[in-house]
Amino acid sequence: MADGKRWLGVHLKDDGELGNAALLDCAHLAEELGFSAVTMNEDVGHDSFALLGALARETQRITLGTAIVNVYTRSAMQLAMGAATVDDLSGGRALLGLSVGHHPWNDQYHGIPLEAPLPRLREYVAFLRGVLSGEEYHHEGKVFRGVSTKLHFPPLRSDLPIHVGGDRAGILKVAGEIADGAILNVVSPGYIESFAADRFFSSAEAVGRDPSTLELTAIVTCCLTPDRDEAIARAKRSFVRRIGTNPEKMADTRGAEAKVEIAHLAELIAAGRAEQAVAAASDELVTDTIAIGETSDIEKAVDRFYRAGCTRVLLASSPFTKEHISQLLRELSPLRGSA
Repeated sequence: MADGKRWLGVHLKDDGELGNAALLDCAHLAEELGFSAVTMNEDVGHDSFALLGALARETQRITLGTAIVNVYTRSAMQLAMGAATVDDLSGGRALLGLSVGHHPWNDQYHGIPLEAPLPRLREYVAFLRGVLSGEEYHHEGKVFRGVSTKLHFPPLRSDLPIHVGGDRAGILKVAGEIADGAILNVVSPGYIESFAADRFFSSAEAVGRDPSTLELTAIVTCCLTPDRDEAIARAKRSFVRRIGTNPEKMADTRGAEAKVEIAHLAELIAAGRAEQAVAAASDELVTDTIAIGETSDIEKAVDRFYRAGCTRVLLASSPFTKEHISQLLRELSPLRGSA
């Protein structure tokens, strides 16, 4: 950032625990406290573009993004319409984060098979770039055929930033080659430093792009409390939930010992013994990814992600309640102590 401050945002995960009013209140607080951005995910809860559209007229400065919306659940034209609308309403503050999803969001929740994800992602980004140019766009691909289209209003920005969410080799390569940034979630600073950052930036360089113009963002789950036992308990529950939805991704982004432990925890979860998995998860595995403890501990943990190669960090509270989110934002505010 121009003033030398690190880019720090807040990620509001909509998993049904908070209503619309509470989500909007948290976003307003984030702007008030000087955060760079607020991002929202979209599973099968509130519509992220609708929420960001409401915020666009009620905020003045903060970036409004998705992290992420799914390229299987909307057409590329719908995504372009939604992103361009939020960008127009906000005066050019939108950021479109998108990705391919995974079980159970795609198949079980939407009834859509996860087929050819990386080619689909590439086609979506190409389609979005074409439509957001404001010019008439023609497209003939594997996902969309016979397209001849144009938005019915001129997009405010033809270069609206598009970031791709994903942690493994293939999707990081795609992000480096065609996107403005990559978004990582539930990975360790060690994985970013040893693999993800280089994979992303070197993939950009290999196709003639300037890596310094791209952003690498980590979503960092934070359990803020001075009670270490309580923090560990929260973190283990959060981590085990993620294993339950995507054990392959959790294993692929970790070392050999962690892979063995994650495989064991996944077996327990699959057998309906999630509580036993929570009890069995090691402190070392969980805290390598999730920031726990009091304010100074969270600050140190977040700093590890910047030092690993991230240019941006999004804070995500666990538990995801208005009280805990507000506390996290106030304690980690970029403006804290500046008066």
